[in-house]
Order: sequence, then structure tokens, then C-alpha cells
Amino acid sequence: MIFNWIRQNTKMRFNLLFKATRDGDRISAFTDKVKGKTPTLILIKTKTGYKFGGYTTVEWDMTGSYTYKRDENAFIFSINNKKKFNVKKGDENYAICGGQNHFAFGRAHNLTIWDNFFANDNSKDYNCGYSYDTTSNYELTGGANKFYVEECEVYQVIFE
Repeated sequence: MIFNWIRQNTKMRFNLLFKATRDGDRISAFTDKVKGKTPTLILIKTKTGYKFGGYTTVEWDMTGSYTYKRDENAFIFSINNKKKFNVKKGDENYAICGGQNHFAFGRAHNLTIWDNFFANDNSKDYNCGYSYDTTSNYELTGGANKFYVEECEVYQVIFE
């Protein structure tokens, strides 16, 4: 399903760059592992069992407070609901956002993971439908706007 969302009828493989249970739940560890690697696929599993994530073809920039990057190919998705949500036309300049204490998809942070992934429920599905074509009922995250991360994995997508 995810292969087809990225690029139909194309051979690809995933190279695991970052795994929070292995590498730590800090943004600094995320930054160290993903720097210079593109495209990336992020998978999140919550403590309630919901699975979702995002895909971007551009490099994450984690140097500022809120560093937005343009990506007309970015999308977020729900594995549980088997749905893909594309970045909205006109919001491509805000497809992803990096910072020293978080990473996010969308201008209003449709999907945000904050530092100390496991220790708090600050990670959120903010402003549903703002930059991505999700609905306002938090279908991406299973009906709740806040969630506890159980696992976060980041893969580099390698086209063959």
C-alpha cells in the first residue's frame, strides 16, 4: 500500500535510518540519523495501537525554531484507515517543518512529534485539514489530537 502511495509500479526498498526504541526519543538523535537523507518515510505507532506517518522528498532542516520546506510530493497517511492525505495545493511551501525540538508535516502542524517522544503526550494532530486534506475528526490519529508515541521509525526510500 505505501509503495503504491510513493510511486506506483516502481521498485524501491526502505533503509531504516532511525528507530526511537533503538536510537532514543530525542530530536537530536532524529536529526543525526536523517540529515542529508532523502526521500524519507516516517512511521509512528501510538500506545493505543494507531499507526500513521508521512513522506517527504526533501531534506529535513532542524536548525531553526520553525523551518518550513516546500514539497509538492509530500503526504501523510493512516495505516489503520488505509488512507493517504496529500499536501493541499497552495500549501506546498509548508509541507514539512523542522525545529530544534520537533518535526512536523504542515503549516499548522497537521502532524507534530515533539522532543522526548515517549515521556509526554505533546505530540499532536493539530489543525486537521489545514495543509493536508484530512478531515477535522482526527482520523489520522484515531480520533484524538494528542497521543503517546510507542515507536517512531524513519526510512530512507531508495529507488532501484
